[in-house]
Amino acid sequence: MFVYDLLFGDDLEIGSDGDLVVGESTEQHISDLIMLNKGELRTSPETGVGLEQWVLDNADVLGLEQEIQKQMELDGMKVIENKNGVVKGYYV
Repeated sequence: MFVYDLLFGDDLEIGSDGDLVVGESTEQHISDLIMLNKGELRTSPETGVGLEQWVLDNADVLGLEQEIQKQMELDGMKVIENKNGVVKGYYV
């Protein structure tokens, strides 16, 4: 299933016509989940992997991979790859 949302990099993307850009956003959502720290989403305080904290704590890679998979599944995704720094999935 494809998921469409506003696309952004460092800021919202603006099309040549001046409108906000909407597109397939699954990879963007995966990135958001991985970077988001627990507690940053007021409506869902348990959401997020908090990659920066994992790196600063020198945490084990297996634990990180398990947390990424758990967060993706809680968000409604099926994980198809999660190893060697590559994370892929899709919404079901």
